[in-house]
Amino acid sequence: MTIRWSDVQGVYSADLQDHLTRSQALGLDCPLDFFEQLFLDHHTDDDFAGVVRFIEWADVRWEERQPS
Repeated sequence: MTIRWSDVQGVYSADLQDHLTRSQALGLDCPLDFFEQLFLDHHTDDDFAGVVRFIEWADVRWEERQPS
């Protein structure tokens, strides 16, 4: 399954949880803190979108660092 930046932005909601839920319905499996920083905080950032538009988000493996 292909999930592009435009797909996630196409289901945008100003409500973080709603936007995450809609994106998960596309198949995106992303932790909430990453999701908020990438997809919500940069929603209207065209420069950022230009950099990440070709990333295949379905293939990204998310890893949270554990505190030392």
